Amino acid sequence: MLSLFSGVGGIDLGLERAGMRVIAQCEQDAACRRILAQHWPGIPCHEDVSGLDAEWLEANGILLRPKQNPDAGRVDHGVGWGNEGTSNRGARSAPTHMGEGDDGRTRRGESVPVEDIRLPNTSAPDAIGIVAGGFPCQDLSVAGKRAGFDGKRSVLFYEAARIADLVLGDGGWLLIENVPGLFSSNGGRDFAAVLAALAELGFHDLAWRVLDSRYFGVPQRRRRVF
Repeated sequence: MLSLFSGVGGIDLGLERAGMRVIAQCEQDAACRRILAQHWPGIPCHEDVSGLDAEWLEANGILLRPKQNPDAGRVDHGVGWGNEGTSNRGARSAPTHMGEGDDGRTRRGESVPVEDIRLPNTSAPDAIGIVAGGFPCQDLSVAGKRAGFDGKRSVLFYEAARIADLVLGDGGWLLIENVPGLFSSNGGRDFAAVLAALAELGFHDLAWRVLDSRYFGVPQRRRRVF
């Protein structure tokens, strides 16, 4: 897995416990990078998600997805990125809506049990099967000024999408996390932009759900969209 917005490695630790192997991270905060270096010694860590590019990935032995056309993966923050034909390279996973009722059961669409998730087969040991991270929430949270994707922080989602497009082949997974305010930001238009951007890149098996940490052994009410 490739970890973005790594923080102190919470998502990384969870996915490692699920059988993944972290081979690269990206974190801006220097204090967090020191913690990452302590728990993941020797794992390359980029300091700026906006500067994490193909050159850095290749220099650190991370395989890139073969491009089918030169514009694939180009990000224009909003709409109209890539040429016609770049969005249907085959199903990659990140519109199925897993609407959750009060009893926690799925009402529309079907959730996929984690044990049924299969990463793409590859003979290359360092090919990325999953890109994961929680992009900044400050512009989306109901506790903030709610600038949404017009702000400078939460719009970094598009960098996660760009990087996922660089490294994930058909069958690859993108796991992103944020606050439930993502649903209502800019009247729902920001969440629509997330789905549209991923679909444009070929992530056609889209699903989302709000999970609360208090139901997973953590003594804290912490609702997040995955």
